[in-house]
Order: sequence, then C-alpha cells, then structure tokens
Amino acid sequence: VTKWGVRSFGKRARSLVQTWQPDVIQIEYHVMGQYVAALHDCVAPRVLVQHDPGAAAARDRRQARRGLSRLLSFLEAHAWARYERAIMREMQAIVVFTERDRRAIATLTSQVPIHRIPIGTALPERPLDPLGHKPLSLCFVGSFIHPPNTDAAERLISAIFPLVRAELPELVLYVIGDNPPARIRQLAGPNVFVTGRVP
Repeated sequence: VTKWGVRSFGKRARSLVQTWQPDVIQIEYHVMGQYVAALHDCVAPRVLVQHDPGAAAARDRRQARRGLSRLLSFLEAHAWARYERAIMREMQAIVVFTERDRRAIATLTSQVPIHRIPIGTALPERPLDPLGHKPLSLCFVGSFIHPPNTDAAERLISAIFPLVRAELPELVLYVIGDNPPARIRQLAGPNVFVTGRVP
C-alpha cells in the first residue's frame, strides 16, 4: 500500500473535502483507503468498494509458496488483515462483487455493513463457437499493475497451459496487458505470446 502512497494526493484530498464538503465519499480499492486520514474533518459517509480483498489474496498467495517465501507471505497476509481492519473501521459501508469476497471481508469486520453488487455482465451458457477455429487460441487479458493478474498469468503459462497443450498441441496462448513484468516476458515461447499493450 505504501508503495502507492502519494503525499500530495492526501493533501489535495484534505483540501478538497474541506472546501467542497461532499455528501458521500466513495473509495475505490483498498489501497486508496490509506488516504482516509485526510478525511477526518469531513462528516460525509464513506463507502469502500473492495474489488479484491488484500488479506484474502495474500492468504491465497501464501498457499502456493514454500520456505522463507511462505514465512514472508504469512507476514504479508497479517499486514493486509491489519490494514484492512483499520480502514474498514473508518467506513459506513463496504461494497463487494462476489459472495467469496463478502465472506472474506466479513471475517475482518462485523461493525460495517457489507453489500454485494453482482457483476453486471451476463455470461452466455455456451460459447458462441464451441469448436473454435484453427489455430485454436486462448487469450489472457489483465493489467499487470494489479499483482493478482501477474500471479494468475504466471500460473496459467507455467502450470495450466502445458496440461492443455498436451491435449491440443497446436493451441496458442496470448497474454495481453500493459507493462508485463520481466518474469512474465521470460515465459514467452513458441506457443505463448506476451504482447504488452495492444490497440
């Protein structure tokens, strides 16, 4: 969280709520909760939109790690839980998008109402072309600023895609997203294309 901290943003937020006096403050992403201290003079109710609960994600990452990395992951999960508890105490409501996220957040707070707003996209029961066309391809799209996307892409390329290719050798994987880290770029190969940003 502190990696994303910008002191001037906190100062600007404090100035803005003092002069504008909003009726409601909506905070997107738990990382932005670090600026809640700038709002202490503002009486407007605060809503935190939790796109991806940090403590739960850190616990998930910990399960995949071993040795010293696992110990560090334990400390990371503990820090996320402590941080999220602290910012949630400053909120009047929390919004999540999945039942899993609602349950994860409920373990950290019993004082703040949690509201689940389901994803607004209706997924078709069957794909438009279940047989696909040659060459068969898969596409992973995600912002690599978001660490869970990096973890997911790495797992897809390293652990899942080889199993799928064993059944479909001609299959191609496209990993699309701005600023893929070196560890993702290094996994590119004959059937794995890491494109970076695309139009």
